[in-house]
Order: sequence, then structure tokens, then C-alpha cells
Amino acid sequence: MARRRFSVARSAAYYEGPLVQVIWRYKYHCQMVLAEPLARLMVAALRDSAAALDPETIDVVCAVPLHTSRLRERGFNQSELLAEHVAAAIGRPLRPLLERTRPTLPQVDLPLQSRAANVRNAFAPSLRETIQGQRVLLIDDLFTTGATITECARALHRAEAGELRVFTLARPLPQWRRPGADIRAGRAEATPT
Repeated sequence: MARRRFSVARSAAYYEGPLVQVIWRYKYHCQMVLAEPLARLMVAALRDSAAALDPETIDVVCAVPLHTSRLRERGFNQSELLAEHVAAAIGRPLRPLLERTRPTLPQVDLPLQSRAANVRNAFAPSLRETIQGQRVLLIDDLFTTGATITECARALHRAEAGELRVFTLARPLPQWRRPGADIRAGRAEATPT
């Protein structure tokens, strides 16, 4: 696996229960009205985790970009709408620091082991932005394998960004917290159901 070039990655919630359907409706059924309440959840979690993400020391916020073809298809960038609300809440500028250089298959449609290859070299730093030494908060909706975030981090590193922190709306439950997990000798093993 590629080396991750971010100092911390946190999520506002686990991707489980009713939140799964709400995110699905927001992202795939164009219910943009859900952006504000979902972002409020993120802002509350951001304030609770101030030690890890410390919004006071963030210089700039950016969102994971969509390729222009996906943006036309979906009509909006779900991560950018979340990032707009988060940036406003913490009083930091939201800037387009990244560009999607090529279309990729939707990550949700791919097996976990294929996701890194799907997004490899799919992002580049924006040529319109200078971020040398700046502390960046990168926003995305979901953190599953970390493949997309890792590629974004590589691009921001090439642009000589300073510290990079990642904040997402949700992530899957850790293996050890999933129903049927058996904790033995400090490791989680899923038990057959």
C-alpha cells in the first residue's frame, strides 16, 4: 500500500444504521438539501475532536474533486457542499486545491482491493493555487479504504502543502466493532454467522 501523506484522518460518524440511507439519498439521489444537516454533524464532530484536527490551526479547506464528466452526471460535488459548510463554520477559506485529471469508475462499484489502482494518478494539484507550507483540511464524504484520500494527499504533497489533515463524514465500523466479531488475543476476527 502507498505511504499515506496525511497526519490524521477522522470521520464524524460510522457508516451504519440510518446514516447509510441518508448519505445514499444525498449522494446518489441528488437530495442536496441534506448537505446542511450532514455538515452540521461534521462540524459538531470537528469541534469535539479539536485536539486531533484543531480547526484553529487550519489554513485552508479543500474538497475531493469530481471529474467534470461525473460532475455533469451527478449535478453537484457532494464533498464540496459539505466542505463549504465546514469551512464557513471554522472561518477558513475553501479553495479548489485539487483537480481530477481523468475519469475513474465509481469506487462503490469496485472490490476493495481494486480501488487504489482505479484512482492512481487521478488527481493533480491545481495550477491556479499556491499552497506551499499551508495546513490543509481535506474533506470527503466517505473514507473506506483510503485510496482516494491517499491519492489526493500525494497530489497535495507534490504542491508542497504543509501538514494535511483528513476529515470525512463517515467511515465503516472497524472490524472489531462489527456484529459477530470475536475479540481474542487483542485482534478482531469475524465469526461465521
